[in-house]
Amino acid sequence: IRCIKPNAQKKAKTFDDALVLHQVRYLGLMENIRVRRAGYSFRVEYEKFLQRYKMLSRLTWPQYRGPAREGTRHILEGLDIARSEYAWGRTKIFIRNPRTLFLIEEKRKARAIVLATKIQALFRGWRQKTQYQNMRAAQIILAANWRCFKQQRLYKQMRKSQIVIASYVRMWHHRRQFNARKHRKLQEKAAITIAAYVRGWRVRKQTRLLFKKHAG
Repeated sequence: IRCIKPNAQKKAKTFDDALVLHQVRYLGLMENIRVRRAGYSFRVEYEKFLQRYKMLSRLTWPQYRGPAREGTRHILEGLDIARSEYAWGRTKIFIRNPRTLFLIEEKRKARAIVLATKIQALFRGWRQKTQYQNMRAAQIILAANWRCFKQQRLYKQMRKSQIVIASYVRMWHHRRQFNARKHRKLQEKAAITIAAYVRGWRVRKQTRLLFKKHAG
């Protein structure tokens, strides 16, 4: 819907021909009339048509790098629309029958539903994969921490056992040294006692011999 101002003063029953003609030319109404007279009910630039309906052709979906006119041609040829239903302009595509446009829109809606389903499936797959990867990463971290905890606990137990064994070895070694020193002391004491008895016995023996000699 296009509105045309009859005059700039907003007065009733006043018609400014120059102003109205300027608006008609500016809004492209003359071009619309010529297109309608030629029998085409719809026209649109190739770029806009391609962006709106590119999902209808595998050659243009999801991204088309070529010229917009070629992309439009791929779309219309893929839809199997009669060549007489549209015409090629310099920058626009012209569609003759409104039913053709409605058919394209219906196919676009159906294709949009299919694509939405695929996108949802891909998104759910991506989300599940991401959740699995996160869970896997968390599992790896937990397993690594658990192994580290077990190794630390095992090391502490081994260290504690080593300390206990080392203490027992040192205690046995000290006890052995103590017993050895005690045995040597007993031997020395016994040797001293025996030597004292021997010296006493010799002295007593010499004394008896001297006593007998002087007594005789």
